[in-house]
Amino acid sequence: DCTFEKGFRGIAADPSASPSLWGFTVRNCNFANSMTGAAVFAVPNPAVGQPNIVIEKCLIDAASASEEALRISMADVISLRHIEFLNGAAPAALMQISTSFAVTISDCKSENYNVGATGAQLFKFSQCNVRAFNLSVNGLLGSGGGSYFLFGNTNTSMSIFGITVGESL
Repeated sequence: DCTFEKGFRGIAADPSASPSLWGFTVRNCNFANSMTGAAVFAVPNPAVGQPNIVIEKCLIDAASASEEALRISMADVISLRHIEFLNGAAPAALMQISTSFAVTISDCKSENYNVGATGAQLFKFSQCNVRAFNLSVNGLLGSGGGSYFLFGNTNTSMSIFGITVGESL
C-alpha cells in the first residue's frame, strides 16, 4: 500500500533521459491531494520497449493535474485493473497510452471529470491494440460537446466489452 500526496509526479523516470521501466507493478496506491503531474509517467527517451506494466487497485485524484494521470508509451503488455479516476479537467486526458502492443483495461471508472466548454478525450490511445472490459463514466461536468470516453487515433484497434455511461458524451 502506498499514498502519494502533493508534488508533481508519483512514479516516473527522468523524462529528459528516461530509461525504460521493465516489468513493474503498482498496486493498492492512492494518488491524491494536489498532485500536479501524472500518477504514473512511463515514457522512455530514447523510445525503447517496456514489457509487463501492471497497475491495479488504485485511486487517482486528478483534480490538480496539468498532464494525463497515466501516461505510458512503448509498452509491450499493459494491464490496468480496478482503477478509479476522480476529477480532472480538459484539456488533460485521464490516460494517454501510445505505441503499445497489448493494452487491457478492466473494471475501471471515471467520475467528476470536467470536459470544459469544448469537449475532451478521457482515455486516449495512439498506435495501440486495446481490449476494454467493464468501464464506467459518470458525473461529467461542463458543457463541452464532442467528448469521448475512449478515443483511439492513428493505427489503434479497440475491442470493447461493456461500458456504462451516466451522461451523454
